[in-house]
Amino acid sequence: WEIKGLTERTDYVSLLLDHERHLAQSLEAGDKVKSILFSIEEYLPGALLPTYESGKAALLEMLQTLGILPKSGHDSSAETSSARQANNDAKNALSSAESRLRNEEGELTKLFDPRWYGSDGAWKKLDNTCLSKDTGDYTYSVCLFKGATQKSNKDGSSNNLGTFGTWNKSPSVQPGDYDYYTVMHYERGAQCWNGPQRSVTLKLSCGTENELLSVAEPEKCEYHFIGKTPALCWPTESEQGKTVKAKAKETAGQREEL
Repeated sequence: WEIKGLTERTDYVSLLLDHERHLAQSLEAGDKVKSILFSIEEYLPGALLPTYESGKAALLEMLQTLGILPKSGHDSSAETSSARQANNDAKNALSSAESRLRNEEGELTKLFDPRWYGSDGAWKKLDNTCLSKDTGDYTYSVCLFKGATQKSNKDGSSNNLGTFGTWNKSPSVQPGDYDYYTVMHYERGAQCWNGPQRSVTLKLSCGTENELLSVAEPEKCEYHFIGKTPALCWPTESEQGKTVKAKAKETAGQREEL
């Protein structure tokens, strides 16, 4: 036969579909075999390839139009987008978990640090405890170990007065001393108009409740707060001595009984 006659006598659509069905029936689970639609050119004479390519393109377009085959470009794009989204979600989840871990490790480090919550961690229970004072035009608030604010009682606007930076800065006191915990410094607040950044010095003393007693502004945008807290009601030296003696006596009595 001449090539032209051979081409006219060949039903390529039937041939391709029959071969596809044959492959589908012979495949075992997990096998990965190329579709005959994309490998038949390996078996065809070179003279038939142009006709085959044209027929393949027309067949694929028809099958995709009828919904028998998915549109590969669309599916590929959707799969790529889905994979990219899953990758981004995984990265965000990992970043969030690492951030939480760093925060928790940081809090654990501060827990028994005398420069933060005290060597016994006693101040930790007051973390984010907020004290406030209404002065008429403004309401001032300070949250221990967090931040201080000034809120207008007229329009509700507020100013950031700073975040907790350190305890008493006096060189005459050391972390762990009673006086060290009587002053808290809040720093780097909102910039004052034609002035410094706002800041707060909170002076604390022993009291039955956590409360803010007074607010003053001796210098522009430098605020002085006075407050009280039970956390500073430490035993006096004489009381501490009595406690130590009592414990020593109790221990000695237990030894005698043994």
